[in-house]
Amino acid sequence: REHRIEVLEKQAIEKGMKGTEARKQARSLAAYCIPFQAVTWVMMAINIRSWKNMLLQRMNKYAHPEFRYLCEAYFWPMLLEEAPLLAQDLQVVGGELEKND
Repeated sequence: REHRIEVLEKQAIEKGMKGTEARKQARSLAAYCIPFQAVTWVMMAINIRSWKNMLLQRMNKYAHPEFRYLCEAYFWPMLLEEAPLLAQDLQVVGGELEKND
């Protein structure tokens, strides 16, 4: 198992990632390959402050790739469509979500 993670970490470093970022990416990709992949349904009840905090944490380059995809493809557009006034203090810059100053 460790050998595979080391190979993935080397690949991440070759792509320009450094240190912790490369290790996190390698472990994240290794976890993806574990045979626990299955289709599932998710139902969430979340307040707007927590929703925005989740998006800010998960729409960045350090987030798990699949969760980042969910936020970018589903959760962020859903917030913009359902409550655009509540998203006014947020903006996507360079593919990452940030608070407006």
